[in-house]
Amino acid sequence: MALTINLTGVEATSNKDTDGTLALNSDTKYPSQKAVKTYADTKQAALGYTAENTANKNATGGYVGLTLFKINFKNTLNTFTSFFTNSNTAARTYTFKDADGTIAFTSDITGTNSGTNTGDETAARIGTLINGSSAAIPNDADLVATADSSVLKKITWTNVKTFLKTYFDSIYQAILTAANVHTFVDTLTAMTTPVDADRMIIVDNSASLAKKITWANIKATLKSYFDTIYATLASPTFTGTVTSPAIVLSSETASTIASFDASKNIKSLSTATYPSLTELSYVKGVTQSIQPLLTDTRIRKVSVQSNTDASTSATTAETVLKTLLVPTLGANTTLKIMAQCGKVGTGSNAVFKMYYNTTADLSGSPVQIALSNFIAASLFAPFNRDITNKNSVTANSIFPATASAATEALASTARTDINVDLSGKYIVITGKAGVVGDSVRVDNARLLIEE
Repeated sequence: MALTINLTGVEATSNKDTDGTLALNSDTKYPSQKAVKTYADTKQAALGYTAENTANKNATGGYVGLTLFKINFKNTLNTFTSFFTNSNTAARTYTFKDADGTIAFTSDITGTNSGTNTGDETAARIGTLINGSSAAIPNDADLVATADSSVLKKITWTNVKTFLKTYFDSIYQAILTAANVHTFVDTLTAMTTPVDADRMIIVDNSASLAKKITWANIKATLKSYFDTIYATLASPTFTGTVTSPAIVLSSETASTIASFDASKNIKSLSTATYPSLTELSYVKGVTQSIQPLLTDTRIRKVSVQSNTDASTSATTAETVLKTLLVPTLGANTTLKIMAQCGKVGTGSNAVFKMYYNTTADLSGSPVQIALSNFIAASLFAPFNRDITNKNSVTANSIFPATASAATEALASTARTDINVDLSGKYIVITGKAGVVGDSVRVDNARLLIEE
C-alpha cells in the first residue's frame, strides 16, 4: 500500500482508518476518534465489566433481590474472608444501634439458663431465685436490691444499716451505759425535796444487781449510822460563839422579829401584833426621840421638789430660776413653799420674787406673793412662804415664813388673803442681779403639804 503525503500541511484522508474493529492492524494507518471509541466499547464485555444499572436500586440507594447473597468480611491481614449470612424464611429488617460496640453471641451468656429466653422476671421467679441461693451473713460491702420509683437500684449493706439506725434512734431509747447514763438522768424532771415514798436506784453489792430503795429507808439507814458517831441533841446548850452551822428554827416564821418566851425559847413575833422587818426599817437612822413627832397629828409630805441648782450670769434681767407644780389641795391644808436663795458678788441688792401662775413661766397674768431683797455680799438664806387653806380651798391666806437674814417684804404683815385655789398652778421663783457682775441663784426648792 502506497503512502500519500500532502506537502501543503493538510491532512490526507487516505491515511485515516474509520473501521471500529481495527481489522487492518496497520502500522501506517491511524484510526479516527469514533473508531477508537467503538473498538473500546466492544472490549467491556470481554473484560468482564458490566455498567451499573441504576434501575435495580430502591429508594434508599440499595439493591433488591439479592437472595442468599453473603456479606464478606476480610480479616485485618487480608488473608481470609468471613461471611454474614441468614436463614430467614420471611422478610426481616435488622437495625443496628448508632454507637460503637461489640456484638455478643449466645456463647457469651453463662449460667443455668444461658442461651435460653426464660420470659419476663416476676415476683415469684425472683423469690424462687433468692430462696435457692445460699444463706450468708451480710457484710458492709454487700449489695441489696431496692426499688426507687419503680426503678431497680442497688444499695450497700453499710447504707442500709445507717438508714435503719437513724430511724430506730428516733423511736427507741439507747442502751444505758456508764458513758451515757448521766445524759439520760439530766433529761429527767428535777425534784427539789424528796418524800419518804420516793425511790432511788442502788446497786446491791452482794448480788451485783440494781435494786430500788425508798427515801425513808435511806434516812433510817443514815440515822442509824450517825447515831453511832454523834450525840442526840434533845435540848442543846451552846457555849462560846456559834459560827457554823447556822441555827435554823424550821418551826418559826421567816423575816420576823425574834423574842424569848416565858420558857426562854426563841420564838418569832407575829406581825399582826408586832412590827415587821420592813416597818422596823422605817426608824433606821433616827438619832433622837420621835415621840414629839408622833404626838403631832399633822401629816407632812413632800409633794414636789427640785434640787438642781439654777443661777443667772452677766444679766440684770429678772430670770425664772425655779417652777413647782402645785398638786391637788384639800380644805384645812397648809402649802409650805421653801427655797434656798443666794447672791454672789458685791454689787447692789439682789431681788428674789415668788409668783403663782397658770404657766411655768411669767407669761399671762402671774400674781406676786413674796419678795426678798438680798443686800450683803455672798449671802445665802431661806426664802419661804406658807399658804393655809381654812375650811375651803378658795378661803386661804399667805403668811411670811420665819424671818431670814434677808430683808423680806410683808415681814411685819400678819397675813394676806388671796382666796385662790392653787391646785394645778405653778409656783414660779425668779431672781434679778443688781449689776451685771453679780449673779443670783436658787440651790433647791420644794413644796411641803401639811394636812
